[in-house]
Amino acid sequence: MQFTKALFAAVTLVSSTLAQDWHDGDGNGKIQWAMDCDFNGGDYAHYNIPGEQCGRKCLESNQCTYFTWNNGVCWLKDGRHWGITPWGAKGAVCGYKRQRNDGDECGDYFDCYSSICAYWGATGHKACCRNKPDGQAGVSGYAGYDYCKLVPDGVSCWADDHCASRHCRGNLGGLKRGTCKA
Repeated sequence: MQFTKALFAAVTLVSSTLAQDWHDGDGNGKIQWAMDCDFNGGDYAHYNIPGEQCGRKCLESNQCTYFTWNNGVCWLKDGRHWGITPWGAKGAVCGYKRQRNDGDECGDYFDCYSSICAYWGATGHKACCRNKPDGQAGVSGYAGYDYCKLVPDGVSCWADDHCASRHCRGNLGGLKRGTCKA
């Protein structure tokens, strides 16, 4: 029983350390930031600047994908080639730059301005996708995976819900790949 309580406490501590409350920063939502966290590693430059200028500094650099500001120093980081996870760091500020537009290939939600990274039709590739104009979710579940809605005509699809035209032609009710066509 004691072991179970200790394990639960450890998992709760790790979970709360990794959970972040992200806020929009500079660049009309292109920068996201959170308090009390650090992206460890990937440092390539640092600047002695106020914390509110750190996200802007990251936006100005093509190499920067993540940043951490701590004790008056802004650390720019390149995380394009390795997974990066925020860790708890009392008093620090960490953030990331959303890199890609709708339809651009992505690896996870950090990559996209829209915060949505899902399968792009039935292509087998993930891409950034946006919410629908009416504010409804930009993804739909199908066979246990998330797929972008609103993919354009000519893209392969599994279901009508994936297509901007709402028509996935030739998919035999989801049994085979079809093509989005109006």
